[in-house]
Amino acid sequence: MKRKILWLMLSWLIVAALVLASCGEAVPGEEEEEEEEEEEEEEEAVPGEQEEEVAEEEEEEEEEEEEPTPDAKQIEAVLQEYYDAFYCYDVDRVGKTIAKETLEEEGAEILLSVAWAENMNLKVELKSIISIQIDGNTALAVVECETSLGSSEDTWYLVREGGSWKIASRVETSEPTIEEPEIEPDVEEPEPVQEPESAVGYSRSNPAAVGAELYIKDEFLGDVSELNITLLEVIRGEEAWRRIEEANMFNDPAPLGFEHILVKIRVEYLKGSTPDTTYDISPVWFDVISSEGKELERASEVPPDPDLSSSIYPGATHEGWGIFQVEEQDNKPLLTFGRDYKGSGGIWWQLY
Repeated sequence: MKRKILWLMLSWLIVAALVLASCGEAVPGEEEEEEEEEEEEEEEAVPGEQEEEVAEEEEEEEEEEEEPTPDAKQIEAVLQEYYDAFYCYDVDRVGKTIAKETLEEEGAEILLSVAWAENMNLKVELKSIISIQIDGNTALAVVECETSLGSSEDTWYLVREGGSWKIASRVETSEPTIEEPEIEPDVEEPEPVQEPESAVGYSRSNPAAVGAELYIKDEFLGDVSELNITLLEVIRGEEAWRRIEEANMFNDPAPLGFEHILVKIRVEYLKGSTPDTTYDISPVWFDVISSEGKELERASEVPPDPDLSSSIYPGATHEGWGIFQVEEQDNKPLLTFGRDYKGSGGIWWQLY
């Protein structure tokens, strides 16, 4: 009996030892499998993380590439200042954004355009800068702006001046997109035929004679006006001064070496951007050029009646006197209207 009990106990001990041995061998195997699974997960996770890191680096590089250059930032600031100043009709601020050479040549016209915009209550705001192309010390910038007439695109030519960017000129102006419905005029007007630039009256080398009527499209701040302008009469010397003196006792005689010249001009307003768009006629839109090719200063005296200055709607006509001054010995001065910023184009008459 005792032997059986001892044998039974020994058998249980052997079985227990075998079970324990088998369990001990299984644990390392499971750990190895778990380690392999973790390694595989890590191997699978690493490429994904690397791709995310690469994508983030690419995004950062793109952001760095899109960051405007210091020159582009300065050009943006100059254009913004110009439109802000024009919106407030601040002549001094507008002048500070213009290149020195441009200001010397066209300063009067630029300042007059600000005064004209204020008189017409015309508002111009910069909406966005579409593109900037920089080539050394020059640049072209295309902007979108909003005016009282609608939206338009302007292309500006800028130059680097003393380390700063300045506006040299407006290259071109698109016609505004007017949201108001187009209103057809009640009376059909004959379509005017524009003369080629080589024709009489369309260049300084081939001016028209007194009495000639010339057609022109006048574009200003996105507003396009079609006009017929006629130089009706020219008076200079003593007779001109006699009429000027009678017009206003406070008028001054011409400077030494110069004499006054009176011109009578008729302006017919054919068509505007809308039937309700007025056109401001003023002697300041005209220039006298000497026979040597020098632009002469305007006279500031009060002209005889009727004065050329007026404001008219499409279909209306106005005529009046303007006062200019020429050198006494200059027998072949010219009158011009509508030239571009380079001094070319426009319409031309002989003042003799």
